[in-house]
Amino acid sequence: VYGMLNVGRHYATAYHPWAKPIERAFRNVVQSFSRQLPGWCGSGHEQRPEKLNFEIKRGTLLTIDELCESFYNWVTNKYHKTPHRGHGMANMTPDQVFTSLLPSPQSVEPKLLDFALMKKERVKIYNWGFTLNGREFELDLPVNLHGGYIANKLIGGFSQVLFNYDYKTVRVYQEGKYICDAKPLNRASFITPDDPAMVNKLKLQAYQRQVSTGIINEIHTIATATIPADPLLRITHGDEKESLPDSIGDPYPSGYGDEEDCIIPINEDERYKLILGKLAKEKDLNKEDQEFKAEYETTKDYKDRQKLYDSQFEFLKYEYQKKGACV
Repeated sequence: VYGMLNVGRHYATAYHPWAKPIERAFRNVVQSFSRQLPGWCGSGHEQRPEKLNFEIKRGTLLTIDELCESFYNWVTNKYHKTPHRGHGMANMTPDQVFTSLLPSPQSVEPKLLDFALMKKERVKIYNWGFTLNGREFELDLPVNLHGGYIANKLIGGFSQVLFNYDYKTVRVYQEGKYICDAKPLNRASFITPDDPAMVNKLKLQAYQRQVSTGIINEIHTIATATIPADPLLRITHGDEKESLPDSIGDPYPSGYGDEEDCIIPINEDERYKLILGKLAKEKDLNKEDQEFKAEYETTKDYKDRQKLYDSQFEFLKYEYQKKGACV
């Protein structure tokens, strides 16, 4: 920072504090300012005043803000108005020297100083942005042809990034030229927590996981069920049926091979279509299907798809009658 502001440095002789002009200023601060304040404890235990413990117990110590205000008033109202005998001072006050002998003082713009204090890193730009100290950022470019042109030029290359310690300001530079700012990357920024579509999607995914788990458990149950002993033992022991134990029965329930019973619907629409298939085959509905059918036909989804359901029912009924005629 000092180099950018053209501020030089001059080293004093080691172990010779009297060679540094600032040491005299430190003594002036102590004698004229610090020791007059409550809470001054000196530079060692031999200088510690007797009133210090009393001031600490009474709570009369200054706060940081009060100390800063007191020091500012002392510098501007006393130190700058006291004649000095140092080098080049000629018994003038610092105010007189600044106003008469030195050119008009120049101050650094706060924004320029903030810019000089920013940290610098070299990063690689990807199509989604870049990574800076473990944090992901995206280029804050306009969504138009010009912004896309700039992004395409940066992607795949390296750029200089200037940033503050809190990462609130991140700027991208290319070959010393400012390109754009960067903002934290939120990969799901287009989705709000209360988005109805997302809520329904999550519910459907949870239901699908439940259905998938049920299917897997059913397959596991069927695969591990005990198969009747007769067919297996007959292979190894011939037709000695009288010596074989009785079969434990059919592990598959009655009607297990029906197509509708083998399909597990993943949502209300699929379940209603299965019910239509049963009605088309003139099968009786169980109590759960009857209740679901009556409740679903009152919903908005059913009313929006009623014509589609009617057409599908007529088609299923026609297909079933055609298969019956062929048999």
